[in-house]
Amino acid sequence: MSGTMTIKFAPDMPAATVEVVSPDLEIVQRVMLDPGRLASVEVPSEASFLRVHLPSGQVVTLEDPGNMTREVSLQTIRGRLQPPLQEELPEQCSPSDIRRYYRGRSRAPTLTMSSATELLQLRTYGSVELKGSAGPIPGVLSSNGREAQWQLPYNPQQPPLVLKVLEQTGARLELRVPGNASRIWARADACRDQEAVNFSVRVATLASTADTIAGYLQRGDLYSAETMTPWIHEAKGLLFDKMEDPYAAAVGAYLLLRLKQFERMHDWAQNLANRVPFLPDGCIIWAWQLIHQQPSNAGEIRKYLLMAASRGLPVYSEGLRLLTDGLRLMGSDGQTARDNLINSAGIILWSSPLTASLFAEPGTAPLTPASLHDIAFASEA
Repeated sequence: MSGTMTIKFAPDMPAATVEVVSPDLEIVQRVMLDPGRLASVEVPSEASFLRVHLPSGQVVTLEDPGNMTREVSLQTIRGRLQPPLQEELPEQCSPSDIRRYYRGRSRAPTLTMSSATELLQLRTYGSVELKGSAGPIPGVLSSNGREAQWQLPYNPQQPPLVLKVLEQTGARLELRVPGNASRIWARADACRDQEAVNFSVRVATLASTADTIAGYLQRGDLYSAETMTPWIHEAKGLLFDKMEDPYAAAVGAYLLLRLKQFERMHDWAQNLANRVPFLPDGCIIWAWQLIHQQPSNAGEIRKYLLMAASRGLPVYSEGLRLLTDGLRLMGSDGQTARDNLINSAGIILWSSPLTASLFAEPGTAPLTPASLHDIAFASEA
């Protein structure tokens, strides 16, 4: 029997995409839900079921035939997931162990920062520090000295932060961190069955939906990401009026740009480019919106691409890819700016959703595969 199915996310759920699927496996509708929100979907049968696409990339199928009012909570789906590791990781572990461990970190208690220091030593594996525009930001060590953590005040109007990891090989990892970050974890672990050290980083912001979108974009999960366009539309004040969180606004604009939803973008990206001078991403988004909508406006496109390059590396790797592609289209002066950008970026880690670069210190051996790097937004599931 057909009818209306109501789906509600419990307060403990992260923002995620839900597919409503009919018994013959046809997708009826995709919806995005934030914690505490609900959606109503017309279904052809009471036997329709749900697929929940979690920020971590896991997909959970929920079947409850006959129930037309579904409440989804972490407690109800946790038994269907490979559980996060609640205990401390062993001295040697696998990359999958580390990813499972991180799935529980965003629910960790608030840190006590009274004993915070600026340069944190990750055992013998290397050292790590976080810098803002005013200088180093103190953090604390945990996990038997293998993990550094930072608890940050909410300040989305500040310039991007830079996380630097100096590895034992002499290589240096530099990661652009959005200024709206609230928690950061960086750790080093010896990999079981591999002669390598895994350097991993997780970033959480208070714009959890934007974090989820960024993860979907990085994985190329556009089916899930597309359902979040209503959130972008609801949040237009971020770009048009209040400028409350330019980083979340940039993520939303990257999504709309990737989906070619130009009619939803209006001139928001131009506002972001002009009003937030510390963020190259706004210039990149506006330039590419013009490339798609006004390709004859070469002067304006050139202006914003060069402005982006002059502001430094974008925060998001999506922006770095678009910036290098755009400069390549500009001819000789664009090529010069692109060469300078690539030279300053070092070896780019394209698997990271945030711009991440590796550098070899002068006088050291060339970079080798002795280190693994795992960078993502923190996930609550």
